Amino acid sequence: MSGKSLTGAALIAEITEALAPLQKIKEQYEVIQENVRQVLQNEKNKPATKYGKMSNVVALVIIMPVFAGFAQLIPVVGKYLSVIAWVALMTAGLKYMEYQTEKKYGQITLENEQLKRQNKELTNEMVETIFHGQEQIAILPEEYQYFDAAEYIKKALVNCRADQLDEACELYEKKAADSKKEAFQAKLLGEQQEQAKLISHLLELSKEQAQETASEWLEGLYKIEE
Repeated sequence: MSGKSLTGAALIAEITEALAPLQKIKEQYEVIQENVRQVLQNEKNKPATKYGKMSNVVALVIIMPVFAGFAQLIPVVGKYLSVIAWVALMTAGLKYMEYQTEKKYGQITLENEQLKRQNKELTNEMVETIFHGQEQIAILPEEYQYFDAAEYIKKALVNCRADQLDEACELYEKKAADSKKEAFQAKLLGEQQEQAKLISHLLELSKEQAQETASEWLEGLYKIEE
């Protein structure tokens, strides 16, 4: 149903029904985005095991003789102890540092796998939410099919600042224009508008096609954010 043919309480009631699926979509979308940011941050922090081992060797070659040097204080057998100590300490130290590097690498890899798996599930759930609530969402023009816009439009109607949907949308456009003047608000608005574009695009497809397209969208996020 088009909101253009409705006014007053009937229009407010229809937009209220649209808020529930839009809020759920917003929550799912934001968790997905946050998980993507965490995955990419983890990748930056992930140690490069190959080069990590090389740096460990260099560090040990420099540090271990210092420890082994203490053996020189022992008379007679000092030089033999220094060699034995150097080899033993270097071997033990290298193994320990490799263990710590591999442990951190494994932990980050596991966390990223879990985050990506959660994102896959959330993306599928988001598509389900979109299709389940498509009749309610359709009350709004495509460019306003996201929670913050719908909520503002409803408040404008409830507070009698607007009588019709077009008027309420115009008020939101003015608010959005003001938001673009501030960097953080502009970024949030941009993300919300991208969300609306995604919803609109997915609803043009069959449910199966939408699931596939949403999966491609998700994979693209890991590259776009880099």
